[in-house]
Amino acid sequence: MKNQQALEEIAFIKQVIADSQRVFIENGHQYILWSSLAILGILFKYINEGLNLGISNLWIWVPILLLGWVLSLLLKKHTYLKIRSKTFAQKIFETTWTALLISIIILALVGFYTKSIQTYAVSAVIATMFGCGYYISGTLTDSKWMKGSSLAWWIFAVLMFLFPGKLSVAFLGLMLIFFQLIPGIILSRNWRKKLGEQE
Repeated sequence: MKNQQALEEIAFIKQVIADSQRVFIENGHQYILWSSLAILGILFKYINEGLNLGISNLWIWVPILLLGWVLSLLLKKHTYLKIRSKTFAQKIFETTWTALLISIIILALVGFYTKSIQTYAVSAVIATMFGCGYYISGTLTDSKWMKGSSLAWWIFAVLMFLFPGKLSVAFLGLMLIFFQLIPGIILSRNWRKKLGEQE
C-alpha cells in the first residue's frame, strides 16, 4: 500500500515538472511584457533627469505598472484561449511571479518614497527578487539556464550593494535585456513552434 502511494506521488511530481516545462515556455510573453515596460520606465527616468523636466518618478512608474497589469491580464486570457487548460504547475508559476512582482513594487516604490530603502539600493533589491523568481522557476522546470540566470541576478545584486552609484539603474536595464527580454523572445518563439506542431 505504501509502495503504491509512493509511486503515485512520484508520478504526480513528474507530471508537475513536465507541466512546468510546458508552462514556462508559455510564460515567455509575460517576460517580454514586463521587461519591456521596465526598460521603457528606465529610459523615461534618464530622459527626465537628463533634460531636467522635473517630472516625479511616481508619474513615470505608476502609469507603467498599471498598464503592465492590464496587459498582463490580457496576455493570460489570450494564453488560456490557446492552451484551453490551466495546470497545477501553471498555478505555481503564476503565484510565484505575482507574489514577487507585488513584493518588488512595494519595495521599489513604497520603500523608496518612504526613504526606508536608499535610492541606489533599489536596483539591487529588484535584482535579488528576480534571482529568487528564476531560481524557483529553474528548480520546478529542472532548467539549468534558469538557475544560471538566478545566479547572475544575485551576483549583480551583490555588486550593486557593494558599489552603489547612479549607473545601477542602467545596469538593471541591461540585465533585463539580456536575462529576461531576450530569453522571453526565445521562449515565445518556441511556444509558437510547439503550438504549430500540436495543430
